[in-house]
Amino acid sequence: MGEHPGYIVAQRVRARRRSLGWTQEELAQRTGLRQSAIARVEAGKSKNIETRTLIKLADGLDVSIDYLVGREELEAELVTAAAS
Repeated sequence: MGEHPGYIVAQRVRARRRSLGWTQEELAQRTGLRQSAIARVEAGKSKNIETRTLIKLADGLDVSIDYLVGREELEAELVTAAAS
């Protein structure tokens, strides 16, 4: 429970990027963010991520900001969970 909100974002950005088969460098190119910024986010070192950064990550990963911050699941995850 003591985890900061950036931890959820870190997990979801990393998982989504990997599921797409992209490197951090590829995500950086697609979002206009620096690879070092993506590395910080994925490492959970960004406790207060700026809104514009969340927007760029969400757009680049083709997910919603709500998904990145843990307020919703991806449709594919919901389908998998329902089938279980």
